[in-house]
Amino acid sequence: MSGGETKNRSFNGRRFPKSISPLVIGLAVFCVSLISFLQAAHHNGILWAPPKNGGDEDSYERLGYNLAAGLGFGYCPCDLPVLLGEEEPPATEKCVPHCNPELFEPTAYRPPGFPFLVAAVNLIQPLNFGLIRIINCICCAAGIAIVAFVLARQYSIAAALVMGLTCSVDPRLREFAGTFLTENLATMACSSFAVSLAMFLERKDRLSAAFCGASLTTLVFIRSFYVAWYPVIWICVAIVMFRSRARGGENVRSWMLTLSVFCLTSLALTLPWWIRNCVVLDGVMPTGTQGGIGIADGFSDSAWAAHGSWTSQTANQIADELRRDPDTRNLQGIAFEKEQCVRGSAAATSWIQHNPDKLITLAWWKLSRLWEAGSLWHPLLFGAAAIGLFVSRRQELAKVTMLLLLLNSVTVMATYHTYERFLTPLRPVIHAFAAIGVLVAFATCRRLAAR
Repeated sequence: MSGGETKNRSFNGRRFPKSISPLVIGLAVFCVSLISFLQAAHHNGILWAPPKNGGDEDSYERLGYNLAAGLGFGYCPCDLPVLLGEEEPPATEKCVPHCNPELFEPTAYRPPGFPFLVAAVNLIQPLNFGLIRIINCICCAAGIAIVAFVLARQYSIAAALVMGLTCSVDPRLREFAGTFLTENLATMACSSFAVSLAMFLERKDRLSAAFCGASLTTLVFIRSFYVAWYPVIWICVAIVMFRSRARGGENVRSWMLTLSVFCLTSLALTLPWWIRNCVVLDGVMPTGTQGGIGIADGFSDSAWAAHGSWTSQTANQIADELRRDPDTRNLQGIAFEKEQCVRGSAAATSWIQHNPDKLITLAWWKLSRLWEAGSLWHPLLFGAAAIGLFVSRRQELAKVTMLLLLLNSVTVMATYHTYERFLTPLRPVIHAFAAIGVLVAFATCRRLAAR
């Protein structure tokens, strides 16, 4: 069956009811998911709560506040008690600078996407944490709805409904729903990118190329973890475009123009941010300092002791060494951050060179934890998804999903794993093919029973 024929047929070959459109299914899935996530956030006691003390959440909140106050992407000295979790953000009716520009310290550690959202809310209603958490729930539900819409349009209504239901009760999606973190935005962006990449590879026109590139740059803008995907995605797109040109006889100029549209739009948000990082760090460090600081605990004795899970132990040791070293103890702010990044990368490189016999085991630990190998119900989910991917393997969305799952796994093995945060944004597409797998298995069992 060709791609065009599959768009309007279900697995049993019957056409969709004309009264039910994929858009209606997508809206229904969005509503059910949103209600589930709002309920989960309320049940977890975070829906109206301030950011969790002393972690990533306080950091994102202060960055968003200072952006709204017009200071830039960084911190004031008086932000330190909030960042350490010793105080709550002070109440205010308007975001005003808490320090002079001379005392303000920029940072290149955090990805900018979520702080920009926090800043946008602060410009309207300062420190309205509930509104930000509700927006996060909406974003997560929107990511699921996007995949459900495509599933209803290209596969079957039943698959879209099953996918929407399982996503709504997924413990990981409900756990991260409404958190003051990047998961919710990243879930929406990852779903949009998967769908738009599949659409681009199918249509190969400039409009879909621009939409796909915009989705990719948004994803990396929200989470710098995905920056490692750029080379592979670009190469894969170039290969597909070249093979399409060879088969269809398209002229070189048109082919190159479409590819250029994709590449340029995929840098629309990230390239200016990379330039900014190089300026504030006074060096060629476009992706900032988070990767270099974090990688120290990706390949270290602390990672080995934690069986592949990330902790900040090695990074904290490097920071303490910098404060004790007479040559670096006076470094502050962005200068300290830069030096910690450089030493973190060097520490990871040194550990790899001295422990080559541990690399395969460490990579396996990261991979098994990413895929929650010790879970009771996850093998069922991933097994059903594998069936769905196999039976749909000729469809572009299935090909894209397999590519992204592979890239995600390799990136984690090559960097670090922390809890379940790196698989969560891909869960909507995993559930989509799990729904297909369940329906195919059910139809097969019914046919065998009938015989």
